[in-house]
Amino acid sequence: MTVKFIVRIVAVLALWALPLWAAPEFVLTNRSRVAFISSKATKETNWYTLWNDTWGTYVGTNLGTYAPASGEALILHAFDTKTYGTPFFTTCVYFYAVYPTNQRPANPTFTSMDGSLIADLGGDTQQWGRSTNDPVNENITATPGLSNGVVYTLEILGYCSNGTDGAQYEGIGGEGERYTAQFTVAIPEPVVAVAIVGLLLAFRRR
Repeated sequence: MTVKFIVRIVAVLALWALPLWAAPEFVLTNRSRVAFISSKATKETNWYTLWNDTWGTYVGTNLGTYAPASGEALILHAFDTKTYGTPFFTTCVYFYAVYPTNQRPANPTFTSMDGSLIADLGGDTQQWGRSTNDPVNENITATPGLSNGVVYTLEILGYCSNGTDGAQYEGIGGEGERYTAQFTVAIPEPVVAVAIVGLLLAFRRR
């Protein structure tokens, strides 16, 4: 976790000490979504919601198994969220982390994805993030250190700020669980190298 990310969390804790009515609202609701493109299928954009008074379609989802050596990839394509209140928000950032399922580090390494204003929805409501017209296209299956057959968790966090009331950070749903889904990578065994070693051993025996 970077120092910058830690500073943002501290800012959030400071905000929570303020009266809740004093700050605009940023919550990962049914209009907070993440989109993926799977190169295995038709490459259609698949949207998953995060929270809507109960778990959305993202939490607990099996995003599939991918073989990077065959050109298969899981791409985090876009994200968006609604914000409410004034002063209007000026920053919206999403983060993701990848780690083996049931082995969450104490301080996961998060990758940030900067968002921008997508649309003014009228009143004090705006839509922030990265649309499919301006995607982030993060290749999740290219994360360094992934191992064959291991089930990995992809955790999503959100962060917004209006520059006045402080930062607002959302990474845990209404039941105290994190926004996570799972995927698996299939990395072929190095059969060529094994065959060469076998031939060398056979040659030495002669």
